[in-house]
Amino acid sequence: MEPMNTEVKQFTDYVLSFYGKDGLYPFKCEDDMIVSIAKFYATTEYDFENDSTDRERVKQMLIAIGAKQIKKSI
Repeated sequence: MEPMNTEVKQFTDYVLSFYGKDGLYPFKCEDDMIVSIAKFYATTEYDFENDSTDRERVKQMLIAIGAKQIKKSI
């Protein structure tokens, strides 16, 4: 993987904190996949703002590729 600029790195960390294996709403896929999708989104989306809207769009991309959200028990 090529090096990431600071803003993209911050965004991928932010997305992982929600959807990564140790995130609040984890998905059943490798963290590397989530990072790849978040990085792709951040570097190709012209109106990227590094915010919750962008994070939710990455979530929709994960769902589109068939990744399933893990239901956490309380």
